[in-house]
Amino acid sequence: MSHSSQNISSGWHDLLLSYNRQHMPDVRLQSRLQGEGEARKLLEEKLGSFDEEDIRALLAALNADYGADKKRADRFMPAFYGHLANQIAQVPDAFNQWISKLWNATDENRDEILNELWKQDEISGAGTSLPSAILYLRDPERFAVWIPAMEHGLKIVQPQIKFKKRRTAEGYLTYNEGVQGVREQLGLTPQSMDVVLSLAAKEADVVAADDFQSLFKDFVASFVDSKEGQSHLRRYPSQRKEAEQSYKKICEAHSRGEDVTDAVLCELLPYADTKGNRERGVWIHIAPSITKDIRQWFEGAKWTDPKDWPEVATTILEFVRRSIESPMKLAENCEWFAENVPSKGFQMGMLTPILNALDSAHFNIINNKPRQTLNHITGSDYSNSLQDYPKLNAVHFALQEKHKALFDEVGQNDALAGDVLDMFSHWLVAVRKFDFKKSTVYKISPGAEAWNWVNCRDEGYITIGWDELGDLTGIPREEFNNRRAALLTEHEDWTKRGLSQVWTFSRIREGDRIIANKGKSEILGYGTVIGPYYYLPNTKHGHRLPVMWDDVTARKVNEPSWSGTVQKVSAERFEQLRDAEPLGDPSDPPAPADPKPSPLNPDYSIDQCSADTSFTVAQLERWLSALDRKKQAVFYGPPGTGKTYLADKLARHLIGGTDGFFKIVQFHPEYAYQDFMQGIRPQLTDGAQLSYANVAGLFKDFCSEAAQRKGRCVLIIDEINRANLSRVFGELMYLLEYRDQEIDLAGGGVFRIPRNVRIIGTMNTADRSIALVDYALRRRFAFIRMSPDYDVLARAHTDSGFDVAGLVAVLKELNQEIGDPHYEIGISFFLVDNLEEQLEDIWVMEIVPYLEEYFFDNLPKADQFRWEKVGDRICE
Repeated sequence: MSHSSQNISSGWHDLLLSYNRQHMPDVRLQSRLQGEGEARKLLEEKLGSFDEEDIRALLAALNADYGADKKRADRFMPAFYGHLANQIAQVPDAFNQWISKLWNATDENRDEILNELWKQDEISGAGTSLPSAILYLRDPERFAVWIPAMEHGLKIVQPQIKFKKRRTAEGYLTYNEGVQGVREQLGLTPQSMDVVLSLAAKEADVVAADDFQSLFKDFVASFVDSKEGQSHLRRYPSQRKEAEQSYKKICEAHSRGEDVTDAVLCELLPYADTKGNRERGVWIHIAPSITKDIRQWFEGAKWTDPKDWPEVATTILEFVRRSIESPMKLAENCEWFAENVPSKGFQMGMLTPILNALDSAHFNIINNKPRQTLNHITGSDYSNSLQDYPKLNAVHFALQEKHKALFDEVGQNDALAGDVLDMFSHWLVAVRKFDFKKSTVYKISPGAEAWNWVNCRDEGYITIGWDELGDLTGIPREEFNNRRAALLTEHEDWTKRGLSQVWTFSRIREGDRIIANKGKSEILGYGTVIGPYYYLPNTKHGHRLPVMWDDVTARKVNEPSWSGTVQKVSAERFEQLRDAEPLGDPSDPPAPADPKPSPLNPDYSIDQCSADTSFTVAQLERWLSALDRKKQAVFYGPPGTGKTYLADKLARHLIGGTDGFFKIVQFHPEYAYQDFMQGIRPQLTDGAQLSYANVAGLFKDFCSEAAQRKGRCVLIIDEINRANLSRVFGELMYLLEYRDQEIDLAGGGVFRIPRNVRIIGTMNTADRSIALVDYALRRRFAFIRMSPDYDVLARAHTDSGFDVAGLVAVLKELNQEIGDPHYEIGISFFLVDNLEEQLEDIWVMEIVPYLEEYFFDNLPKADQFRWEKVGDRICE
């Protein structure tokens, strides 16, 4: 049997080798070899006479593995495992007949036996894995086990292979040649192939192809042929030519023993196109990571000692040389650089442009923009770390191959697919300003003909079928693919696409929106996901998401494109569908929705809160301690210091892992006691007469719900000082201090604040000084000052590649000019992704108008801080 001579796809050679090094220690290899030996011995001794117990022993030996410091029996799981093993063992007669034929097959009749075995299908649960495993045990050097995860991985690393129909001898021949070809190129043992190919499948599993194609079409239509787009595309080849010349010159100088420190730092690293950089003669790049003098930046951040720059430069040069000379050892080279460079800050955005310029066939440009794009498209979470580059580089090439036709459409002028994808990433992040965190809308049908809708509506969830997949909580995509493949062999009428909907369903996030539909002509209701996916075993349609149904009015629609159970809906279309014509009498009240208490909230640790807000754990713990002591606190300070954002994150931490909840309300000058506690409101009776009912306000309802929960419940009052607080709180002043007491309300009834209630207020001192807040209220709240914290700004942009030193200097100067701590400019304006791209817009549209208002009687002061005056200093 000849083996495929096709080369492994770019970027995968070294990555597969690294998988083998990391995941195939000798103890694991020996465990597998021992298991194969036992299985082979059983076949030789029991051939033709296996009983059920013997079959189970054979399958267990074949599945022998080692992991988590112990022996295991799940190597090819789900193949030969669990219910599939039971199915195989239950037909010993068919097993003995076909396994004997395969074990004794010759090269001449093997294909005929395989085709007949799959055609007769007399061994339930055998699929492609069992017959190929028997051949593998005969000769592991010639035959590979045929499992879906390995096939998927092979398609990723050798996309040029034209695969044949599954469960045919011809299909196995193509698959086996591909596996053996990869194994020979890598020099791996047969026992390693299922590991490396399954990991490749997991690494490059693109889960948002529909999103990508839609976005790419928008990119082509709006940007590619524009003046900016064409200029962008032309810069790639010119900057490559410049880099090639610089690299050759630097290598020659280095070989002569000359100091190349300045040359490496200025000509091999990617700089932004600024006046100062052009004057310095540095390498101007379309995908820059450096905005000013790198020495000044790194030394100011204390990432590099000035005396270490020569060593830094030679380490960079050596890394580039190693990578260009041995591109298949990329992972090894990245590890070497990380261990040897005497500096921090050199992430993949710094070093990949020069690799791409010198060898675009093996290396892609990956900085923040492509990284965010690839993470979004593939559902991954890769970091900026250089050690993640080999994986991202491989995913980049896989995406190029998967959508080759799309890239070729743009590349008719000989543009490289990698350049087009980099340009697409720039457009998505910097031009379209794509929101990578926004919620997604899904239409989900609650069973055939919506049979489960009443339960979903009344109990507050949405659900789908395919319970045979089991609980998907926390499992990797690789395991899901294995389960899906096993079920496809059992259920011929099921499809890969249908089962994949369950994976999509299980990854729907809190905050995403749900449309419950019945066919293509009716919306049953829409709501918001309020918690994570969960699974109820032994329950029909056990895959579930907790949903707060916002509207359960049946509406008439016409959506011919709706097919399947789970499908994405654009945000624009969702807004249109919400206003669709109601079915029946429009005056009928909506069907009742009585959702049960939501399940436990996901954990949100103090460390995660610190990472998200950039405040230190010590600061957060101090503030939480004050809140726990007083039960209510106010964060006060000038605009833009992150008060509301911090309050939101602290609330999520407080309710994390509990059944608690939080709510946000914004006060305003007209907000009153009747809105907050209770008050008389006119209502129209059935007889068209006015009645006046005592209606509970927001806080009273909030406390009623909190009393039903065990966990802490947090009310965030944004801009708390804009209302007349004494009038809004009324007799609550007493209860804020004495939580174990109750009082008679002026409008009737008895009220107490549950012990688990916490109140967090935010207050802009630019609107009203803390001194003007009622003293009785001040005594009952912990008041926590929020000033512009420039260290938070620096920490937030540590990995972004943008040096905020210039921005911080201008902000300090500006706030000194303002001269009043209540009106200082905060940092939250600048806590955004891709700050470098958005900075000018933020300054011109948000900072300058604020200054014009503040300095209305002295506009020359505002003029000193217009972008034209400070932009270059900020970006230095």
